[in-house]
Amino acid sequence: MPPDAPSGSSLRFLLRSLAPAKAVFGAGAALSLAGGVAGLFQPLMAKDVISSLGEHGPSPAPFVLLALLVVAAAALTACGEFLLERTAETIVLGTRKRLIHRILCLKVDAVARLQPGDLLTRVTSDAAVLRQTVSHAVTQIFSSGLLILGCITLMAFTAPLLMAVTAGALLLVALSAGVALPRMRESAAQVQQSVGALGAVLEPALSALRTVKAFGAEGREAAAAERAAERAWRHGVKAAGWRAVAGTAMTVSVQTAFLAVLGVGGAQVASGDLSSAGLVAFLLYLFYVMQPLDALVQALGTVQVGLAAVQRLEELDGLPAEDPGPARTPAPPLPVPRPAAPLLTLDDVSFRYDTGHPVLTRISLQVPHRGLTALVGPSGSGKSTVLALLERFHEPVSGHIRIHGRDVAGLPLHELRRRIGYVEQDSPLLCGTLLENVCYGLPGTDRGKAREVLGRVGLTGLLDRLPEGLDTPLGSGGTAVSGGERQRVAIARALARDPELLLLDEVTSGLDAASEKVVMETVRAVSRSTAVVLVSHRMSSVKDADAIVVLNDGRLLATGTHDELLGASSFYRELAGASVPAG
Repeated sequence: MPPDAPSGSSLRFLLRSLAPAKAVFGAGAALSLAGGVAGLFQPLMAKDVISSLGEHGPSPAPFVLLALLVVAAAALTACGEFLLERTAETIVLGTRKRLIHRILCLKVDAVARLQPGDLLTRVTSDAAVLRQTVSHAVTQIFSSGLLILGCITLMAFTAPLLMAVTAGALLLVALSAGVALPRMRESAAQVQQSVGALGAVLEPALSALRTVKAFGAEGREAAAAERAAERAWRHGVKAAGWRAVAGTAMTVSVQTAFLAVLGVGGAQVASGDLSSAGLVAFLLYLFYVMQPLDALVQALGTVQVGLAAVQRLEELDGLPAEDPGPARTPAPPLPVPRPAAPLLTLDDVSFRYDTGHPVLTRISLQVPHRGLTALVGPSGSGKSTVLALLERFHEPVSGHIRIHGRDVAGLPLHELRRRIGYVEQDSPLLCGTLLENVCYGLPGTDRGKAREVLGRVGLTGLLDRLPEGLDTPLGSGGTAVSGGERQRVAIARALARDPELLLLDEVTSGLDAASEKVVMETVRAVSRSTAVVLVSHRMSSVKDADAIVVLNDGRLLATGTHDELLGASSFYRELAGASVPAG
């Protein structure tokens, strides 16, 4: 549950958001304040207009001055509002850019603990809340506060006794705001959390929409989303209630003050202690102070909502992140070791997640510069984790991973990952054209390069079949191509980087025999010039590998060719005989 009072860090975050546009923001605030000050003098001019009517007949000068003040106040306020709105949009843009970069640079295990839908609402909904906070709330607090102070000063100068009567009403407004505002922030934070939960429910349902429909689970998913929406509604109603309390207290207080001023002021006019023009001017000030007073109460409420959103944005800054570096620049050459030296070495590598259960225990293996190395084993044996460690999605708790003899822990991430091509288990394709998918992560879109790597993976026919060739949109998740074609497009995307090491995680899972054969022919062709590490639980995919590494329960049991392992490892014989699925 969020704290009742805004934290200093949230306020600092808000002020940091203002920093890039502080000049424009200051100009907008100054113009808005000038418009308010121009309006502050309108009751005085109205007093002069009334006095001139009773003394020497109508005079045009006070009317002209009053009209000029009205026009000046409107023009200054309009210009100030535009600059503040522009500043707010600029701040929201900058905040969203920073959040997008931050989210994409989070460590893989940090993202795994979060809900993608909730992350999306932080970039969209929570960041948008800053616009109202910046464009209106922050400036209104200062400008309205100054206007109220100036108005009170002039009211005290005009009629001190009536000002004393009005002070009681203002005290009631302050007390009600002090009670309502912390509760408004608490409710606002709960609203933002509920909206994030709504996104967290909808995002996986939409991602697996076919499964949802196939199992007739539309009602179940809708009910879960509705529950999240109802929680947001309840908290929103609670926040609205506290806003109503603060607003009603202000309205009742000012109305009470008006009646009291009317009574006391009327008595003063009757006794000759106050002129009728003075009473009119004081009443105009009383009406005038309602607007900045209402704006101040609303602004303080908006700030509470903004601070609740800022608190959620700040949470992202506390998550562990990577420094990927300039990923689009070519990787600098590493010193090439002796020709007989392996490309990749794992030396006593161990890894465990935060739960403490070991996933890998003292794994040592070598991968040559060319050839196919397969990792096999039952589910949970740590095969995919080895690939994740090679990409440094995770860091080993002990041991060393070396490429060209250099510890990868000392390599910048962009330098390491530019040397590696990675195809994950689901082989996701992005929503874009075939060309954009193949050249993903490269400095530009090289049509010749795209055609070359698509030819290497046997997809020349796909180019001829697609209506727009390389420029054909593949749809969300690559729906325009078959499963086997999607796997080969993903391999082509990895090959377009000219990797020294190609990592393939279950690239034949879910494929029929014919598609598997085509994909593995592609892998074997690539392995003749590139080091390939393949994770698979299909013996038909790995039996022709140059080296097979057998893992079980995070430990390396045996290494060799298919024929060697059949004779030397009973565990491998069981795997080969049963073709046990591994994850």
